[in-house]
Amino acid sequence: MGKICNNIYLWDYTINFNHSVSPFPNLHVLQPNLQFFYENNVSMQFPQSNLQAGHEFVELKAKMLSGLMWDPYLDVDSLKNDFYEHYYQDAAPFMKAYADRMENELISSGKILYIYEPPNNHSDGYLSAENVAAYNKLFDQAEAAVTDQSEILNRVQVSRLPLQYAMMEIGKNDMFGSRGWYDEIDGKFILRQDMKKTLEDFYSVCSSNNIPTLNEKSLTPETYYQSTLRFIDVKVEGNLAFRKAVIASPLPAEKYAKGNPDILTDGVQGAHDFNVHWLGWWGKDAVITVDLEEMINPEKIEIGSLWDGRSWVLHPASVSCLVSKQGDKFVKIGTLEVSGDQEFEEVTRKFTFHPDIGEIRYVRFDIKGAGALPKWHASEGEPSWFFVDEITVF
Repeated sequence: MGKICNNIYLWDYTINFNHSVSPFPNLHVLQPNLQFFYENNVSMQFPQSNLQAGHEFVELKAKMLSGLMWDPYLDVDSLKNDFYEHYYQDAAPFMKAYADRMENELISSGKILYIYEPPNNHSDGYLSAENVAAYNKLFDQAEAAVTDQSEILNRVQVSRLPLQYAMMEIGKNDMFGSRGWYDEIDGKFILRQDMKKTLEDFYSVCSSNNIPTLNEKSLTPETYYQSTLRFIDVKVEGNLAFRKAVIASPLPAEKYAKGNPDILTDGVQGAHDFNVHWLGWWGKDAVITVDLEEMINPEKIEIGSLWDGRSWVLHPASVSCLVSKQGDKFVKIGTLEVSGDQEFEEVTRKFTFHPDIGEIRYVRFDIKGAGALPKWHASEGEPSWFFVDEITVF
């Protein structure tokens, strides 16, 4: 909510900017907010809501906000019911039940919504496993009710995108757990086909409806799809660094992946979002060391990095790889540099080294940050971040 100045304007945020396609059940606060503004002589407002098709309940929120801005004392239940009846037709009862349950579950959880939070923040509340299962059942019923009405069926499928997105994002934080992407069976990691189908269905509906972006940062469905494929391509089988101990100096920022260096060898590659499975350093260089716990003769050693220029995240200026037999003396096997000012970069990079030095036990990365943000950046001169993800040794 913005500041009231001379009783003429106020910002009202009704959207999750970082995850605009994610469920954001705030319909119940729209009318009380607008009534409060009206009763306090606010004559001009700027409600910030969803803009793009595919974003969470974009059509419903547009109808509610436009109606309530004309008359904040409208019968809001009638307003919503009118929308459900005409927009979803035979699927209306199930879509209404979905929205109502999610709203009630948020209220009963006692939590509030934040405009930049990931869906995982509510994985034990309105997006719990039990609730998500109930939501999916309602969507199945909604689709079945309009299976012979292609236009209405498509509306239901587009409205399901936020739930699918939440399932996938929560799964990324529980990769090998009960809500994750993989089942661990007898030491083998098997991709769950229901989760893979969720990704394929999500991408298909986005593509067929020409949905351009998924958040305020212009994340495209194509980029999300490709980065998620990267994320779920776990590096487990044959990866000699899998679940090995990691030491980082200095320690990474605690607000990303809890600053836990062990995520660098958990078998999971980061996707497009630096909030999930990436470790970050701001304005610093870093040294990362992995103890492989036994002598091996590796053919390939890799580490990945992320670029998100808008968020001050650049690829490292350089990454050097060093190896050691005993952990006391390290031999450099190569240095890879990122040239240019990084104005236009791939979202992820791989720094790949091919040692030819015989048996080793320790692997070290000496990482140099990109330094100050370059001239093309709006915050030129400020320190940049670098983020790294999965270390693999084959």
